[in-house]
Amino acid sequence: MKMLKAAIFDMDGVLVDSYRAWFVTFNKGREHFGFTPISEKEFRKQCWAVSSSVLVPAYFPGFSIPEVTAKNMELFLESMEEIAVMPGVKALLSLLPLKKAVATNTIRAQAERMLAAKGLLGHFDMVVGADDVKRDKPAPDMLLKIVNGFGIRRDEAMFVGDMGLDMDAGKAAGVYTIGMGIDGGDVRIEKIEDVKDIITNKAGGSKQHASQADNTLP
Repeated sequence: MKMLKAAIFDMDGVLVDSYRAWFVTFNKGREHFGFTPISEKEFRKQCWAVSSSVLVPAYFPGFSIPEVTAKNMELFLESMEEIAVMPGVKALLSLLPLKKAVATNTIRAQAERMLAAKGLLGHFDMVVGADDVKRDKPAPDMLLKIVNGFGIRRDEAMFVGDMGLDMDAGKAAGVYTIGMGIDGGDVRIEKIEDVKDIITNKAGGSKQHASQADNTLP
C-alpha cells in the first residue's frame, strides 16, 4: 500500500465511550416528547449508531428532526460526565504524524461538542457528521468527503471503526480499513495503540481495496 497520509476515526467506541450517555439522553428525549422509554436491548439493536433521519420518524413520530435533535443535544450535554475517552487515544493522537479526521453518524455539532469537552477536538483537522453528507455510514460518503477535503488518494487514508457499518463504509470508499475488535476490514486490532504499529509497518502485505483513482461521491 502507499504511504499513509491521513488517519480517519469513527467516534463512538473508538475515540470515546459514549454509549451510556446516548442511551440516557435518548430516553430522556422520549419522555420529553411524551413517549415511554425503551429498553437498553432495543436501543442497542435498533438505535445505536443510527442517524437522526432514521431515528426521529421511527421513535419521535409527529416531531421534526431539527426539533428533536436540538432537544436531545440539550439533554446530551447534561450527560457529558458519563462519557469516557477510550484508553490510549490521547497518546496515539499526539504521536500520529498524519492528517486526522473523524467520521461519525452523530451530527457534527454534537460530535464537536463531545470531542471538545473531552480534550480531543484540537487533534483533528476535520470532523464530518451525518448532517454533512447525503448518506451516512455504511455508505462511503463521509470517508470520500474527508479524502477529497485532504486532497489525497483513497489508498493514502486509513479508517478505524468498531462496527459492521464502519467496515462496509471503509471497503466501499476504498480506504485501508481497520476493525477495532471486529472482523470485516483489512486488518483487526484489539486496542487503539495497535494503529501506530500498522502505520509503522505500512500494514504489512495486507490487501488493499480497489479503485484508487476516482474519489468522487457516487
